Amino acid sequence: MSLVSTACTSAPTALICTWYSPCGAIGVRAEPGDFDSTETRPTEWSGWLCVLGGVIALVVFGVYGGLVPATLLSVFIAAMGDRTNSIRDAVILAVGVTLAGVLIFVYGLSMTFPMFTWG
Repeated sequence: MSLVSTACTSAPTALICTWYSPCGAIGVRAEPGDFDSTETRPTEWSGWLCVLGGVIALVVFGVYGGLVPATLLSVFIAAMGDRTNSIRDAVILAVGVTLAGVLIFVYGLSMTFPMFTWG
């Protein structure tokens, strides 16, 4: 066990681990049983396809719809890839991320990406 993995397991040093160690930055910690298991799980194809569909929707609707429709649809489609999300949860997430994107990029940073375009 290395010093980094020991430090990342204690609560008082969580802030330090977040800034200074790779395991804290990505939130990964190896457990003793993680690598010895021979159990395989089926591939989550619906999750992969929804995330890929969200990226494609961001590109297509970003060009033909603008920031608001592109963000709203891409986040909604990607959120549906998680089988624990309901449609209600995905809509709430999509609306929240869209509002945050508009506030940050349009009003906060004054970027020229249009909120709505048609065609």
